[in-house]
Amino acid sequence: MRTYDHADFRTERAPNATACLPARNCERTVGPAVVAGKSVAVLPLVNISRDTSDTYFAVGMTADLTNALGRVPRLRVASQTAATAVRGQASTPADIGRLLNVQMLLEGTVQRDRGHLRVTARLVSIANDSTIWSDMYDREVKDVFAVQDEISKAIVRAVLPELSTPADSVAATTAVTPKHTTNAETYDLYLRGRFFLAKRGQGALRRALDYFNQAVKKDTAFARAYVGIADVYALLPLYADVSVDSVMPLALASVNRAIAIDSTLPAAFASRGNLLQANWRWADAEADYKRALAIDPNDATTHQWYGELLLLNGRVDEARAQLKRATELDPLSPIVYGSYALALAAARSFDSVPAAAGAMARATLRHRRILAEPAHLPISSRHYPPATIEP
Repeated sequence: MRTYDHADFRTERAPNATACLPARNCERTVGPAVVAGKSVAVLPLVNISRDTSDTYFAVGMTADLTNALGRVPRLRVASQTAATAVRGQASTPADIGRLLNVQMLLEGTVQRDRGHLRVTARLVSIANDSTIWSDMYDREVKDVFAVQDEISKAIVRAVLPELSTPADSVAATTAVTPKHTTNAETYDLYLRGRFFLAKRGQGALRRALDYFNQAVKKDTAFARAYVGIADVYALLPLYADVSVDSVMPLALASVNRAIAIDSTLPAAFASRGNLLQANWRWADAEADYKRALAIDPNDATTHQWYGELLLLNGRVDEARAQLKRATELDPLSPIVYGSYALALAAARSFDSVPAAAGAMARATLRHRRILAEPAHLPISSRHYPPATIEP
């Protein structure tokens, strides 16, 4: 067995340490066809490129895999924010599974070097700490979309073996194949934009906007980049001296353009729903949230926004159901638990409010610890005590 070499991709094993969960070997394997449970978390893919600035690329691939799997019927997928927040808080697959309330974990690595791309991926069963499926992909960078699609489809086949009829199999695998740009440089600009969008702050948001604008100039039909532009405009008034009235038309125009290009993009409907809700157009916002969740029922943020809209309209029982679902998908989010606690109080479920409020407080502390951790440290070197969140 040859050993791993960063420079020229000489390897038949992915690195362990930060790349895989503890005491794991990432050789290509094929495990049992049937697994217990149908819930999965996509752990942050580890960037092992020599260029550490490529972190944004690994983050973007993680998000795209999470979103693709989230569209599969009968498969519950933990939110990306929850899977990211759990880093360093658990030392074993069982601990991670307990915190995220999932039965399976997808882990892997990403490496780019001189136009080449290597991705390793491994699906792990938490119940018996075994490999369900694993593989390694050596491609050109321009083939990144094909790699993502192949990984998603392989996971669908591994975790949903009962889809034995051709029609069911086609429906499930088609769900994980979103529309991509055909330009690898455009996709790279888009990933950079999403990376800075997640950082928030005026400077980061303006950098994100610049990257998204560059992306749509190179590919005017790349719908997801238009959604990114809309998201920047929606957030900018919170961080800069910019009025809501000045950016709202720009945000709506961008997201409407995205929907006109790709009417199967759940993020576009969720984004527009959020904008319409801010404009008090509640019926239109609800229609968009429902459309988004019909396409991707695993998006915690959309459940949260929809639940908050229902709560504003006095539809307390419906709000509680939506927000409870959001906590199941993102059990480490203080914001989600805060909204859920409000819904419980509005429903006069006072016995349950302290548990939700306590979960919110613990999630807040976890996020503070993560933000305080030096970003350059490998995941395996971070140490946090195990934590428990009660439902």
